[in-house]
Amino acid sequence: APTPTVHPTQSATSSSAVNVLQGTYRVAVDGLNVRDRPSVSGNVVATYSHGQTVTLDHWGTVADGYIWGRYTAYSGAVRYISLAPADKSTWYLVKA
Repeated sequence: APTPTVHPTQSATSSSAVNVLQGTYRVAVDGLNVRDRPSVSGNVVATYSHGQTVTLDHWGTVADGYIWGRYTAYSGAVRYISLAPADKSTWYLVKA
């Protein structure tokens, strides 16, 4: 049987899907930016302070060296927020 081709190394610009636990998260850092796309080049549309909460859906991706989660704002706009660096060394959002 042919072996599947695997690409274990990824460049910083590539992205990969991750599972994010749906639910409420508490912000563990001060000044966590919310962006209009899951990228550090996305526009900052809001900022969360330490102790605030955000409810994420189950979508997630790794891009630009960060793990990104997603939620829908009251306006109906989809927003993206980083949960942690890709190496998971620090978590910016903690499951509440």
